[in-house]
Amino acid sequence: QYLPKSLFIMLSSLIIALLLVWPLSFLQIYSTDNTRVTATKWINSQIPQTAVIAREHWDDELPTDNFGRYQSLELPMYEPDTPAKWDRVNNILGQADYLIIASNRLYVPLMKLTNCQTLPTSRCYRQSADYYQKLFNQQLDYTKVAEFSSYPKIPFTKEQIEKMNESNRRQHKKELNKVLEIIQ
Repeated sequence: QYLPKSLFIMLSSLIIALLLVWPLSFLQIYSTDNTRVTATKWINSQIPQTAVIAREHWDDELPTDNFGRYQSLELPMYEPDTPAKWDRVNNILGQADYLIIASNRLYVPLMKLTNCQTLPTSRCYRQSADYYQKLFNQQLDYTKVAEFSSYPKIPFTKEQIEKMNESNRRQHKKELNKVLEIIQ
């Protein structure tokens, strides 16, 4: 009716080890620089100070220590998809040397808000979704030059817990630590 002592110890040890895997997998995220810090260091060392950087509004500005070092232009991606918005977006993209997407805060929801039959006109983003799709498929005049991300890893291995193929990851990214893409 009781488990043998050796089996009980073995099962207890296994349960404790399994319970520790999840919290320990996040330690590497917090034991390294935040992706925004790493990206800022990269930007400051790789992007000339004369460069014009486009970034999405409603997101963190990068580099974090910009203080006027770079000219920064803000893309109004949450504004309704109107000809005026896209004239402005295209104008900014035409001026920018680099495009920084600091997180998935905008593109994940905007790529889902495309059913214009059920959404108010001002909240339907078909053109924005098309823009992101083309951008991520490198069909626009920008090429990804850097990406900074941090995912939990199974302790004592190099295996990421979040393993997905590239197209799937773009659609269903879990933002465990911020994801940053620098596109030139």
